[in-house]
Amino acid sequence: MDKNRILLICSAGMSTSMLMTKMQKCAEERGIYIEVMAIASTIADKFLAKEKVDVVLLGPQVKYLRGRAEHKQ
Repeated sequence: MDKNRILLICSAGMSTSMLMTKMQKCAEERGIYIEVMAIASTIADKFLAKEKVDVVLLGPQVKYLRGRAEHKQ
């Protein structure tokens, strides 16, 4: 079974790493197969250019990236 891929983007990737861990644990407890990744906004363009993700969640401090993230997928 393929896992859906969720990407969290924030300024430095630090605050989202805690959220990523909690999301992954919660999904596993419920038998939901997902892969959650957290990255810094500085590498978001390169990451999205080469990786396919199903959902992109932006931290409030990087909401300006919304348009760019939508066009990469």
